[in-house]
Amino acid sequence: MELLNELEMEQNEYGTLMDRFLDMHMYITSALQRTDVKALGLQMALDLIHKEKNIDLITGLKTRTQTGRPNWDKVI
Repeated sequence: MELLNELEMEQNEYGTLMDRFLDMHMYITSALQRTDVKALGLQMALDLIHKEKNIDLITGLKTRTQTGRPNWDKVI
């Protein structure tokens, strides 16, 4: 995570002077999907914390961690 954090900070530092060289998509595949009612409370809390502090509580990165499996059609 330290390397990803450094890369995120470097991208933010250079801002628009440099094209984004890395686009991160973080997933926790063992967690329940966002649409699952059992995970609704946790998802709402994680979303609220990310909006307020601009940090993902799970990883410590600015990039928001998604639950479930990626939709590869959207990612690629």
